[in-house]
Amino acid sequence: LADWSHLTFHGAAADDVIRAWLAMLLTSCGPYGVEVLTTDNLAARLLPNLAFPSIRQCESVEQVLRAYETEVVGRTRRLEEAETEDAAIYRSRHAEDPLPFVLVLTESWPPELTARWRNFTSKARRLGCLSIHIGVREDGRDSDAVADQAEIAVDHAAVVTNARPSRLQSHLGAATLYRLVADDVTDLLTPISAVHGEPAPVADGHDHTTAVPGKPAPATTAIDLTEPPTTDTVWAEPARTTEGESPIQVRVLGPAQVDAWGQTIKSGLRSSAYELLSWYLLHPEGATAEAAIDSIWPNETADKGRDRFWTALGNLRSRLRGPDGDAVTVLTKSGDHYRPDPDILDTDLWRFEAALARIANAAEPAAKIQALTEATVAYQGDLCAGADYLWIEPVREDLHRRAMDAHLRLAELRVASGDHDAAVAVLERAIELDPICEEAYRRLIDLQGALDRRDAVERTWALLRGRLAELDLDPEPETVGLYQNLTGRGPDRRYPARTSR
Repeated sequence: LADWSHLTFHGAAADDVIRAWLAMLLTSCGPYGVEVLTTDNLAARLLPNLAFPSIRQCESVEQVLRAYETEVVGRTRRLEEAETEDAAIYRSRHAEDPLPFVLVLTESWPPELTARWRNFTSKARRLGCLSIHIGVREDGRDSDAVADQAEIAVDHAAVVTNARPSRLQSHLGAATLYRLVADDVTDLLTPISAVHGEPAPVADGHDHTTAVPGKPAPATTAIDLTEPPTTDTVWAEPARTTEGESPIQVRVLGPAQVDAWGQTIKSGLRSSAYELLSWYLLHPEGATAEAAIDSIWPNETADKGRDRFWTALGNLRSRLRGPDGDAVTVLTKSGDHYRPDPDILDTDLWRFEAALARIANAAEPAAKIQALTEATVAYQGDLCAGADYLWIEPVREDLHRRAMDAHLRLAELRVASGDHDAAVAVLERAIELDPICEEAYRRLIDLQGALDRRDAVERTWALLRGRLAELDLDPEPETVGLYQNLTGRGPDRRYPARTSR
């Protein structure tokens, strides 16, 4: 098929033959080795009740043409930037990121679109693209005189009755082509569709914590927000070249969420693609594909690891398109490094890190409060909450610790400024993030006691005991002593005496 840029295919068994070709491509090329552009109606006719991430459906032929034009222009630029002649050479030089074969399937198109269509199909062969029109016969045209144009006709038994140009006729004349009827293709491809449609990342609307049962979080009485991160890279805020909000917003602190051009991506984004994107967001300075593969898929062979890398990258590129279907390079490549593009992407992780970085240089309490507030607002949950990625635990624990430190420090500054209710709210949020962090409970109980909120002290104490009891743990002696002193059960009663009426 790739020998041609445009193929007209017609005859009684045309649909059945095209189904067989689609089945072959989808099964042998994987989820992102091929990308099919077609209309909703034709997809429903050829592949009834089937959904594949590699099939892009448009409402009309004109929309298919617009998407095809965008693909051709984007690939042309990509090959020019890589200084390669065609898609085959690009694939050989970039094994981790081969261009998928693009197959455009349509029926007839309006006459006013014919010139545009032929203009772009004439450029398609070297770009790894093929356009097939089903049930359209271009009578009167000499296909031998048009480069890369071909035509095949089949009868009801899928026997080739005519083919042109002549070299195609000599190859296929009187051949019987494989075919699949609609029911058979559904039975064949349903399990493959399930495999290709990898589950989406966790996005259940609930916070997930990473507290280890039986192991309370360590107390954080000594807070030092100026120390560098303990992750494997030193974080530096990505530099942007444009103003305004980045069009793609990614939430990695808490349940997964990706918003592109104002719309939440609710389907089609594979969990492996979200994991790859999350890993690179932690490496804004960029990293090689090999480094990402070693971290994310360390147990795969080199070839399998590259396959998984470009499958995930292909999903990002195909799913996170512009509002008009324009291709967007989420991870830009410079040399052998891929880097998340800060002009396209923004994430709560970067806002959290940037806010913490400003604290070290903030001299006034008000500036520290502002930076800490921004950090605590950005941190809505643990990194990739609910995910069990092989590489994630050390980074997740480091971010969690620094987020808890930020909450406790912000509460201290709120108390010092006299805003006690705000301090209480910050500590309550810290407890939501880490339900067994006793340092947060102690500070909250101490503050509630100083404010003579005795009922609140009892509620907080009961909440702590209940959560620790679930893990078969007891409160630490320091917490018990504080509670006893505040409630008059110890030698140092700190509640102010009530006046009788």
